[in-house]
Formats: sequence, structure tokens, C-alpha cells
Amino acid sequence: WRLEDTTGDGKADKREILVDSFGYTGNAASIHGCFKHPSGRIYWCDGYHGHEFKDKDGNVTSKRKGSYIFSCWPDGSDVRIHCGGGMDNPVEVDFTDEGDIIGTVNILYTRPRIDCLVHWQYGGAYPHREAVLDELKVTGDLLGPIHKFGHVAISGTTRYRSGGMNHNWGDNFFATQFNLGKVVRVELERSGSTYA
Repeated sequence: WRLEDTTGDGKADKREILVDSFGYTGNAASIHGCFKHPSGRIYWCDGYHGHEFKDKDGNVTSKRKGSYIFSCWPDGSDVRIHCGGGMDNPVEVDFTDEGDIIGTVNILYTRPRIDCLVHWQYGGAYPHREAVLDELKVTGDLLGPIHKFGHVAISGTTRYRSGGMNHNWGDNFFATQFNLGKVVRVELERSGSTYA
């Protein structure tokens, strides 16, 4: 949605749908966002409930079942799938100064369940449900995480920018773990075209 206050009373009286529609089953593996990229694009995550996008004439432009990271311009134009896969619940993203997308995801792997910090690479295909992988162009191994947290129910992430707590933590990522009731800091290091 794009909300606008046209009367100046502090309440949004104009409401415009930018992108729809998304599946929903009642659990929290649904839409998360929006997050503004350094390029100005708006990003959001959607869990394993599928989507169906239509243009203004009602033509289906995208219909898939998997989990994805999406983006569009603030006016709702140029909707894109950034990456996706069979993971259960991509939760939140933030961006490096260079524009790389780092995010948290619940249930990237199962048996045992593993919640992770991930570098969401453009066109990337991620595990774990093989049934949706035919929706993606897979040219090699599925991409893995930067860090495996275990079964912690990741509920968000942010890149540390201010230096107020510790100036040595610049560009580290903080991730919130709902099940454990804590916040952890992850220091990223470049490893080829991704991070470790």
C-alpha cells in the first residue's frame, strides 16, 4: 500500500495498492517490510504462501508458490523478484553501503531446523522445498547462509551504522532471536562475491 495524507490532518485518507496479491494461511510467514534500498527501490519479503501479480488490465504477470524477496519503485512500478526459494519465512532485510542485501530467514533448512542470516543475491536460488525449485533458474548449487543460528525464531535484523555503542562495530549486523529473547551481533567478512 501507499498511504497519503491529502488533508493535512495527520491521517492517511488516500490508500493505493502497489502490489497484490499474496497467499496467507494465518501464520507469520507472510509479508515483511518495506525496506528502502540505497537505489531508492522498495524491498519486501514474503513467506511460503505464494503470490499472483496482475497488471492494470488484469493480466497475470507473475504467479509462484515459493518464498521470495521482491522489489519495486516507490510508485509501484517495475515489480521484480530479486531471489527466492523454498525457505519458509524470510523475515527482514537491510543493506550494505554497496547495496548488497543481507537478511534473516526462518527455516532455511529442516531436520534440524536452522534459522539463518543470508546474503540475498540477485537471481539466487535458496533451499529447502524442492517442489518450488522449478520456479527458479538453478544453474548450480543452491545458495547457503552467511551464518546459521539454529532454531531461534529470527525476528529481524539491522545493520549498525552509528558507532554510538562501539565504533568498531561499524557495518556489523544485529539479529533478534525471539525464542531466546536476545539480540546477537554478526561481523561480516568478504568471501569472494559474498560474505562469511
